[in-house]
Amino acid sequence: MNTQNPIPLYVGITDFLYASQVRDMGDLVPPSHRRSLMNGFMMSYKVFNGLPSRWRDVWIPSERLYRVCVDEYQKVFNALHWADYEGLTTIEDLFMVCQNCGLYLNALQLDMIWPAPVLLDDFAAVAKIPLILQIGANALEAVGNDPVRMLKLVNERRIHGVLLDKSMGRGKGMEAAVLRPFVEILFKERPDLRIAVAGGLGPDTLDLVKPLMDEFPDLSIDAQGKLRPSGSALDPVDWGMAGKYLSKALSMFP
Repeated sequence: MNTQNPIPLYVGITDFLYASQVRDMGDLVPPSHRRSLMNGFMMSYKVFNGLPSRWRDVWIPSERLYRVCVDEYQKVFNALHWADYEGLTTIEDLFMVCQNCGLYLNALQLDMIWPAPVLLDDFAAVAKIPLILQIGANALEAVGNDPVRMLKLVNERRIHGVLLDKSMGRGKGMEAAVLRPFVEILFKERPDLRIAVAGGLGPDTLDLVKPLMDEFPDLSIDAQGKLRPSGSALDPVDWGMAGKYLSKALSMFP
């Protein structure tokens, strides 16, 4: 499944700040493992455009994004996560922020609420960077938490991957039974997509996703808030916790 997808099977960590952190975590992924490490780092419409935001002093300055994109490092996949839940993003924003990431950006994840299909079409017409669409709590509420309606909107958008994430970085634990119908319909109807889930995953909470992993072995995962003792994405990642999460997750996957 997904053999032609440019996005590899992955275990994700979001909120890298330095290339040295990426390499340290990348060294934990055996070269023979089927999965790569997603190097996730954040930027938003507000921060990028100089608007007030509580994240301004937390994330990498936009002009330095390229410094966290490692050059073809072992089993590492560089992905910028672009956050805009107000739908203000223009095609110029996406082009400029990707340029700031340099030559080694492997994917752009859109943390948005059903961005307009034309925005994605215009991006794909020029950029050759795979797109991942975060489908968060607000996006699922917009379709009445209906998997069939969700699939319809997914099919209208030119994307390579989907992240089902009701937590949206807040560390809220996922409910596998709630996510299962959405995961199932995507694997059944869109086997060309890379499908991932997130929500409160960390070194001590991987049991939350195990029922889905057992049923859907080609599922990818991502973690953010629970990689800190506080559980808040406003605090720095605890890289000891992140390393334990990554090693445990890799051992759980076949």
